Amino acid sequence: FYSTSLAVKLLPLADVRALMCSKPIFAAALAVPALGEVMYRSRWTATLVAAAGMLIIVHPGFADLNLGVAFALGAMVCASYTAISVKLSTRTEPADRIVAYTLGCMMIGSLVPALLDWQTPDWRQILWLIALGGFANGFQRAMTRSYAGPMIQLAFRMA
Repeated sequence: FYSTSLAVKLLPLADVRALMCSKPIFAAALAVPALGEVMYRSRWTATLVAAAGMLIIVHPGFADLNLGVAFALGAMVCASYTAISVKLSTRTEPADRIVAYTLGCMMIGSLVPALLDWQTPDWRQILWLIALGGFANGFQRAMTRSYAGPMIQLAFRMA
């Protein structure tokens, strides 16, 4: 989350969003050694073409690569690692427990930045936060269940 926030500060939002589409590319590459998933030559070719296309769209000619690109790509590598670890966790843990662990880790990780810039929300903002939390929880539960399926690349196609 922090890397994505820094990337948005350093790059146009459209570039960050285009780089965020690289998550399935990294997840596919990480799934081979971490999960033992099989990637044939055609899938490797598609992954490499997707990576090249993503970089060309964001920075034609590769002339203006900066720290924002590194933050955005680093965030997607971390997000891919998180997806792989969730996939591994689904082998031994139920999906709702994984979501609870994730929520706990996110709350602990967000505590210090929240305390540094805390502003008490009004009642309308609290209602929006409750709604957003409900939608995010539903999405997280659905994605965790999809990671329990046979191939993580299929779960990323759905997202």
